[in-house]
Amino acid sequence: MEARESGTRLLRRVTTWIAVGSVAAVGLFGAIGWATIPGAAKTAQAAPASTATTPAASSDSSDASTSSGDETVQPPAQAPAQAPAASQPAHAVSGAS
Repeated sequence: MEARESGTRLLRRVTTWIAVGSVAAVGLFGAIGWATIPGAAKTAQAAPASTATTPAASSDSSDASTSSGDETVQPPAQAPAQAPAASQPAHAVSGAS
């Protein structure tokens, strides 16, 4: 009977440590995700507008990919058009076989 109680205590300790390790692993993976997912760590801290850097001057004056940072984002002149309705009913593909 003593061997059974000893085994039960061992199983209880192992179960407790597995539960504690699981919670610690979830916290660790959450911290890693918070630190590495783009934009996730920066949402709480917005950079002031005065710290924006201007890109280096390009040797090609026709390079449209660089900007001075002074432009503001403008809304589109026209809203996107709605796609035409399909003549056949759409079917979903789940990816499962």
